[in-house]
Amino acid sequence: MSTDSGKVIWIINHYAGSRVHGMEYRHYYLAQHFLRMGLRPVIICASFHHLLTKPPEERHAVIDGVPYVWIRACRYEQNDFKRVVNMVEFSTAIVAMLAKASIDSIVSLVGILPSLG
Repeated sequence: MSTDSGKVIWIINHYAGSRVHGMEYRHYYLAQHFLRMGLRPVIICASFHHLLTKPPEERHAVIDGVPYVWIRACRYEQNDFKRVVNMVEFSTAIVAMLAKASIDSIVSLVGILPSLG
């Protein structure tokens, strides 16, 4: 995910979506804003969560100029143990990605928490 031009910003959120895949959209709009500033955002999110209307078919894609990386996470139907497994899979993969990442490849990390209200 390194680049020769522009600063790379990882936007990490389990529940990030896109205009193609469904909610949540704030990460998509934040990335669009970063693009207009000349920065290089990358959205990293789970391959499955209950807010998606269309789960991604590929692990990587570019949507409206924004690169997406979907971390494999199991499907779940209810708010049960499988959902917990989904969250653990995502979190574990993020930690592994950060451990492998070159210091030069990431300029900023943006972790966005779900709203509490």
